[in-house]
Amino acid sequence: MRLFAIGVVVVFLLVACKKREPEDFAPRCLAGDQQACVKACQAGVYGEGGCMTAGATRNFRRSAEMYAHACRGNVAEACAKAAAASITMNLNQHRAYGQLLERGCELGDAEACRRLGDHLLFDGFDEAEAAYRRACRAPGECEAELATTMQALRRDQRTCETGDAGACERLLHGLATRNHDAGYQAAERVCKLRGLTEHHAKNSMPFSFKLRRLTRHYDRCGLFLLARAASDPERKSDFQRAALPAPEARGGQIELTDVDLHFRPAPSAQPEAQLEAKKLVETEVRARLDVARACYNQRLSTEPELAGKVTAHFSIDKLGEPLELRASGEVGDPALRQCVVSALVPERFEGVWDKLEQVVQVEITVQLSTSE
Repeated sequence: MRLFAIGVVVVFLLVACKKREPEDFAPRCLAGDQQACVKACQAGVYGEGGCMTAGATRNFRRSAEMYAHACRGNVAEACAKAAAASITMNLNQHRAYGQLLERGCELGDAEACRRLGDHLLFDGFDEAEAAYRRACRAPGECEAELATTMQALRRDQRTCETGDAGACERLLHGLATRNHDAGYQAAERVCKLRGLTEHHAKNSMPFSFKLRRLTRHYDRCGLFLLARAASDPERKSDFQRAALPAPEARGGQIELTDVDLHFRPAPSAQPEAQLEAKKLVETEVRARLDVARACYNQRLSTEPELAGKVTAHFSIDKLGEPLELRASGEVGDPALRQCVVSALVPERFEGVWDKLEQVVQVEITVQLSTSE
């Protein structure tokens, strides 16, 4: 009798367990039971009501695991999701990341192919372009635009390798949002060519780097430029130079009142080189005062009493190019300040900048006053 009772209990448990098959977990999952979603996924429900639903969580580890299950179960869109969740904090498992994207691309997911192309940019542009082409859903759909983009990247890469800082910056902005390792290589090159390594040695930005090594293995300047480029790919925060009017003979007056050069840390260059640098800045700015005055005259036509100081703040790298340009001053019209500073500061200063062995911070102040 006792054995019979035990047998009944065992049969009951088996029946109960049998009822908890995947088809029973899925409805509970869709009703909001996350544990049921995980169990359904583990039991082979790869789509909604199983892995795909279980993956939609803020727990990145679980999300990566659930989407990876779905990817192995041939759910194409799950592969890119699994890859994205797996590198939320870093890219130290970059091979597994690439394998997930390759699987999704094989299954026909265009997003996985596009991300695979981004991932392969660090390994080679040819491999990346091949993956991007697989993301084009139909022949000719995006191939022309892709060819133009890749041609520009290859051209900038070749030119950057010859020491062209402008090409390196274009390459940085072309890669920063796509592949952080490839973007960092361009950023590091910019740091060296422009002499910015020490200038940005203490600068940092809060940013989630997707790099193949820990950030302590990278130069701080390169990381800063990479983070800035990836956070602002369209460079909207950069000083936007204004279109300049033609110089005029009549109207308001503009006078250069102050030119300050700041060296941090103390310069290793000779005092003569420092004085020469200041004279070069003054000479360039004075030669451009008439154009800045035209900016002022335009505004005086509508605000005849407008007057005050305008200050240009910027740095000059070792190539003589102004960086981090911005405008301030007593004049409350931001468009006028922008125009005046655009006029005063050239695209490049000629002279001794490479001899100074450091980036120079500059402030230029001009006084705007109405004519008597």
